[in-house]
Amino acid sequence: MVLRDMLEAPGSVMRQEEELIEVSEKPLFIMSGDSVRGWECVLAPFYRDDPFSAVKYNAEEWAALLVVANKYLMAGMEADAIKGLKQARPPLDMVQLMIIAQKVQSDELYQLALQSLAQRDQMLSLEEAQRIGLKAFHDVVTTEHVYFVRTRREMLGVHQPGYVGSPTRVKKNGFAWGAMMDSD
Repeated sequence: MVLRDMLEAPGSVMRQEEELIEVSEKPLFIMSGDSVRGWECVLAPFYRDDPFSAVKYNAEEWAALLVVANKYLMAGMEADAIKGLKQARPPLDMVQLMIIAQKVQSDELYQLALQSLAQRDQMLSLEEAQRIGLKAFHDVVTTEHVYFVRTRREMLGVHQPGYVGSPTRVKKNGFAWGAMMDSD
């Protein structure tokens, strides 16, 4: 594909107007950190077989498009990519979504990934925790704890009037609750 060749760094020689020239003779514009897939998605509306049909992206393509749009400050495209990521079926893996959210500094996507990871049945693996980083792992564990406490409280029918959302540990009948209560 032409686009893939455009984004790859050339070897020791380049072809320009049917002449071979050394790379060092001409300045190169290297787009470091950009993915070919991201640029294929950016340019897809302009270079497709059927120009009258809408471009349909999967979750991985929306993520690649979002990274490029964020890097080059394409606000409209970035908003569309965030919307597309949220609506994509099947959705992007939530660990990957959290990594993308951190990379593009999207609180909206970060919160979506955080809530999904905190509510899933299995704990994060060590590899997943390393991929998302210590702060994000702490956020997931803290959110899991809050869900656990709320669920336990609802199951036991415990209603605590002093609930304001600040975490403290409270002993009730010799049992240490990880309850969310106002500390006195």
